[in-house]
Amino acid sequence: MKVCRRYVVGLLMAGCLGACAPETRNGASEDRSSHLVALGAYLFESPRMSANQKISCATCHHPDRYFSEPRRHSLGVNGTDVGANSATLIGLANRTAFPPSPMVSGAQVTVLAGDAMTLEDRCLAPILNPVEMGSSLEAASAAIGADGNARVLFRAAFGDGAISRKRIGEALAAFVRSIEPPPSSYREFLEGRTEALTPVERRGLAVFEGRGQCAGCHAGATLTDGKMHVVLLPESRRARVRPRKQRARFGYGGGSDFITPTLTPTLWAITRTSPYFRDGTVSELDAAVRDHVRELREVAGVEPCAPRGREPAFLEISPPGSLQPTRPAPPPERLGSGEFAELLAFLATLSPRSR
Repeated sequence: MKVCRRYVVGLLMAGCLGACAPETRNGASEDRSSHLVALGAYLFESPRMSANQKISCATCHHPDRYFSEPRRHSLGVNGTDVGANSATLIGLANRTAFPPSPMVSGAQVTVLAGDAMTLEDRCLAPILNPVEMGSSLEAASAAIGADGNARVLFRAAFGDGAISRKRIGEALAAFVRSIEPPPSSYREFLEGRTEALTPVERRGLAVFEGRGQCAGCHAGATLTDGKMHVVLLPESRRARVRPRKQRARFGYGGGSDFITPTLTPTLWAITRTSPYFRDGTVSELDAAVRDHVRELREVAGVEPCAPRGREPAFLEISPPGSLQPTRPAPPPERLGSGEFAELLAFLATLSPRSR
């Protein structure tokens, strides 16, 4: 995988950033798109948008780790523990709406009810988050404006060097949308090379689509339905062992039955993006899958779990951009050891083969 700066250099070498004036010839929209992605890639790695000008988006979403965080928890401005693991950014190209950021909105309840955010706004949220980049859009814009390279890229993308909240969000979102799944056996299979998967891996795909019920949420080319689901109860083992700070961050605290829904993540590069779950508590894929299957069965009420006071709320993000109730997907069935091994074999095909 190419890191962002190499990506920008590649565009420069290809002549994509050669003209700063707006294009008037055929292909102008494609050229502007290339300029916008290049600007977004540059901003993604620029520390100027943080309060101390030492961390960037790439500090937590490592390009050489498929835009994920190898630490259990990401570290924000001044080394602050943000209380969560930063998930991969692969697979966001077709997602039109995102849950509001609880840290920015100031109340977790807005995750359960309220207008969803666009990708452009979601890309700006870490800049404002006091425990992530801890800055303001005014300060970030001023710092970027002092960077001569950034001004050149803004002129290439927009025709002038004006820097604004809207333009920063557009550029970052354009770059994130350009991040594609890595080359893998399953990508080759989807492109028509059925021999790209071994018989064991094809049986694992059948488990994924059938008894495992994985494809109900991890669907389509992006391997995510773009919806929010409750996948863990406060009484579940993994929730109970979280430190108090984490329980507050994720909505499980002090005996409360508050249940936070989770946006379905992609599974692309799954073997290369540990640790798993937003709390980063599980480092091995087989353990993560076992925990996830058990927890989904607990949520559905088909697996023993401590009594709960109310039914969990399942939400989806509808195309108009608001959070709406939705019914839960069917829980996975109990898998035999052979089926589980086949499922893991299939999941390995979502990442590049080890050299």
